[in-house]
Amino acid sequence: MPHPAPTPHPNPVPSPVHPGAGGYHPPTNPGARAVHPTVPVHPTSPDHPMVPATRAATPTAVHATARATVPTRAVPSIRPSVPSTAAHPLAASTDHRYARPDPSANFVHPAHPAPTTWAYRPYWTHWWVHPYYRSTHATVAVAHFGYHAYPWRYGWAPPYRPGWVWHGGYYHSGYWWPGYWAPYAAASLWFGVGWSFVPGWWIGTTYVDGYWRMSDRQGWSWVDGYYLDDGSYAPGYWAPQGQAPREGYVWEPGYWDGKYWVEGFWRPEERAGYRWVSSWLDQDGIEHAGYWEPLEDRPGYVWIPGWFDGEKWIEGYWVTQEEYEDANPDDYKPDEGWNDQSTTPPPSDEPPPAIPVQGPEDAPQEKPEEPPQGN
Repeated sequence: MPHPAPTPHPNPVPSPVHPGAGGYHPPTNPGARAVHPTVPVHPTSPDHPMVPATRAATPTAVHATARATVPTRAVPSIRPSVPSTAAHPLAASTDHRYARPDPSANFVHPAHPAPTTWAYRPYWTHWWVHPYYRSTHATVAVAHFGYHAYPWRYGWAPPYRPGWVWHGGYYHSGYWWPGYWAPYAAASLWFGVGWSFVPGWWIGTTYVDGYWRMSDRQGWSWVDGYYLDDGSYAPGYWAPQGQAPREGYVWEPGYWDGKYWVEGFWRPEERAGYRWVSSWLDQDGIEHAGYWEPLEDRPGYVWIPGWFDGEKWIEGYWVTQEEYEDANPDDYKPDEGWNDQSTTPPPSDEPPPAIPVQGPEDAPQEKPEEPPQGN
């Protein structure tokens, strides 16, 4: 199966092996998730002049906005430059480094059985990917427009978008929350349950489309997403109700990948000798999963993040800088026998936690009443 490299681009994105390099350090507090804007986030207007982000944060905001103090290491350059988000999603690429998780098509690794819960299977589909890239997941959540967007500019409105209604931006507690699109049509009674719309959000000038989530999910609570004072966004997520399975564990939120809801998982709140680097979605639609990073720094070495395979945590490890830079992901060959078998998730009567705006594929819908027949 060929996996050609993406077309080079003059503005490469940071390496996924150390997202903190280059100045941005994702939050490390339990359960915190954020994305990184690249434009000013406080637009000016006659009534709302530009002000620095000095507002005292609420306890929730403090939890979500804390940033890690991650040592800066050199960013190796083996990850090729990627095409602009204005062109096409990386999920459409045949490059295995940007593998598109799909819970409906899984290969059975000889040493790692498929998760019994279908919602975790998207995490599990990366055994054929080079080890340096198994903690990343290509999504189709990012919308692609043929024009420049200015969501952080006061009063900006986008061109007409068929099937969608634009809700303009507004000031929330003195800070700008940019607008979003909502579907023009209401949700159908898919799977016989009600659905609520989750508004999309902006990563700088890149838009992540909204989606439908179940209005009521037994045993779970929905946590709304919100913008932080610096303009980054903490996406909403499903959190399990009740206590953690064991003391000292916290919930790592799942995420919407544009087609499927990828469930979160429980992890230790603390781990001796490590800190947790939270997940984030980049402007190319690549979800970078959270991972444990050693507190120690080894000059001349690069830390390869571990990842959750749907059943357990796959440990990260160190490689030398030379080994990392000499690696060629295009020439990677998975372990022999990795695809000897395939598995299909068993059918489930339960509705998915979230579905695309256009509705699920082949979902049972409420049958409309037939009009009375004339004589």
